Amino acid sequence: MAISAPTWWCDVCGKNNPTSESCCCNICNFSACPAHCSPGQKCKPVSYCRNRHPLYNLVSSCSWTCDGCRIPYFDDGRRFRCKNCDYDKCLKCLSLECIE
Repeated sequence: MAISAPTWWCDVCGKNNPTSESCCCNICNFSACPAHCSPGQKCKPVSYCRNRHPLYNLVSSCSWTCDGCRIPYFDDGRRFRCKNCDYDKCLKCLSLECIE
C-alpha cells in the first residue's frame, strides 16, 4: 500500500496541493504554496481582517455578505475569510485594497 502525501489547500490562491511542499505558520495555521511563499520565509496573507488576522481563501456554496462593500453574494462562493471574526472580503474589495 502506497502512502500518499497529505493534501492541503493554499490559503492564498485556494488551489489543492497534494504535495508536502508548503510554507506555513503553525501559530495561525496559514499555509501557502511555493508560488506564494519560499521555504524559510514567513507566509504573507493577501489581506487581513480588522483585527489583523490573516484572511483565508475560501470557496463555499452558502450565501454571504462582503464586509467591505456590503454586497450580498448568493451564488459566488469565492471569498477571503476570517472565521474568528466572521469577516468576509470579496475579490473586488481585495483588488481595490491592493491598488491603494
